[in-house]
Amino acid sequence: MSEPVKHQDFGERVEQLMKQKQVDLNDVADATGISYEMVRRYKDGIAKPREKGMQKLADYFGVSIAYMGFGNEGFQSNGFVDGVAKKVREIPVLTWVQAGIFNETGELEYDRTEPAYDDDYPDDVYWIRVKGDSMEPRFFQGDLLLIDPNRQAKGGDFVIAREEFESNSITFKKLRSCFDEATGRDYYQLIPLNKDYAIVDSRFKNFVIQGVVIEKKEVLI
Repeated sequence: MSEPVKHQDFGERVEQLMKQKQVDLNDVADATGISYEMVRRYKDGIAKPREKGMQKLADYFGVSIAYMGFGNEGFQSNGFVDGVAKKVREIPVLTWVQAGIFNETGELEYDRTEPAYDDDYPDDVYWIRVKGDSMEPRFFQGDLLLIDPNRQAKGGDFVIAREEFESNSITFKKLRSCFDEATGRDYYQLIPLNKDYAIVDSRFKNFVIQGVVIEKKEVLI
């Protein structure tokens, strides 16, 4: 079963640049450090790299990152002027399934982006939408959360986490740092703001932090 072509314009641009440079997929992969399979997917329009990968391709082909990502269409509307990133960045919006396997793949495919107004965020931040009502009244279904998968979580942070060895069990909660006097050991809890939901306690159920929430966008309608 063939994979859907989601980024045809980008794929055609990669193919054209390869023809101009007279290189093949192996040449691009070797020069950029991007895997052969990912370069193939880029050329076929199946996937599109994030900012770091886009910069590698732009450097290799000798074009601006603006042209590499968006061609000759309105660079300013996409957050770029003359190949230099402005304060507005287009960041991937992931599904919960994609977020759950993020650490296993390192490469993400996504259907849409959402701007974030700070270019100091790491390259691999992403948006995810709140599901359910377990974090009401502060967070509501549909709100967008900006996730930093590399930030060290501490007590009081809002995090997304998953049960150990269960990539599909991802959840959004507040992290609480605790100390068990009986054992003399630290432990952690995932706290729902809605009291109708149960607390997850690391003494009884291991979980892995997938990322820390660093920004929220509310849905107002």
